[in-house]
Amino acid sequence: MSGVEFPFPSYAHIPGVNSRHPEGLFLDVKAMAPAVSDAKSLSSNAAWDHGLALLSEGYYWECHEVLEAIWLKALPNSRERGLIQGVIQLANALLKRKSGQRKGAARLAAIAVALLEEGEASGVGMEIGMNISQLIVQGQGIVIESSQKCIIFRIFDQISMHCIKYTRKIQ
Repeated sequence: MSGVEFPFPSYAHIPGVNSRHPEGLFLDVKAMAPAVSDAKSLSSNAAWDHGLALLSEGYYWECHEVLEAIWLKALPNSRERGLIQGVIQLANALLKRKSGQRKGAARLAAIAVALLEEGEASGVGMEIGMNISQLIVQGQGIVIESSQKCIIFRIFDQISMHCIKYTRKIQ
């Protein structure tokens, strides 16, 4: 933990539902991003901590905004870059789910889970003092939730088609 705290926005932005936050709202937070996003810097970085807090509190779009600045400063193909990308994709999946876009949420959650599992296997989560497994379970829940609803809709469609055919035969 960095010890630096930033305020939360007055509302969570949902594209197509409410207006974006004023330009520059997150400049102070983004300015705290480390020069290079590695395990050592993430473990005590205020921008990283705030991005995770935004995710935890349901500010998914805002989480993406903040963490993107940190992701851009991670070395290409690094464990840290993959982990940050996994958290960003989870935030995106949660935002899609909140917007009712289940297919998109499931697709992004599957990407997030793969990236987070790589981060967990690499040990980067332990190095920065982060329990990645909780995020993995959250992402897996979105994938499962979406696939269950798809199965239910397919069964319902098959029953509906059967009822329509039966109704036509009676008339």
